[in-house]
Amino acid sequence: MDTQAILDILTPKQLDYVTYRMGTDADAHAWRKAGYNKKAWFKLNENLRAQMTDAAVSLARDGKLRAIRLYQDEMEGAAGRIVRLSKEADNENVQLKANLDILDRGGMVAKKEIEITSGGNEIGIRTIEVIKDYGTQDDHED
Repeated sequence: MDTQAILDILTPKQLDYVTYRMGTDADAHAWRKAGYNKKAWFKLNENLRAQMTDAAVSLARDGKLRAIRLYQDEMEGAAGRIVRLSKEADNENVQLKANLDILDRGGMVAKKEIEITSGGNEIGIRTIEVIKDYGTQDDHED
């Protein structure tokens, strides 16, 4: 049975469960919010409970996919707006932030110095870069 057919046969209380279940992974939370106690929930036909849960999961997934498609449709326009801001914004800070965002999204992030201490002794960034580039210190011990 498809999702719409399931929704068409549900009572308002069962529809409440589907609605609440769409927003949570916790089945018990959803049936409690819909007004079921444990005894009443498990008194429902097991197949119907499974269909209601499947409908909720399907609707939630479909909603997320629609949102992702909407975001993807807007990405090109957003990128264009960031480029426009980087060139035309009246405020230099806005231009700088837009340019940094473009570089960051393009993978051209400036190296950041990281200060790490161990037992009060400072560990130099050169050591960290060597480990990052050549493996762990254990790999290169004499």
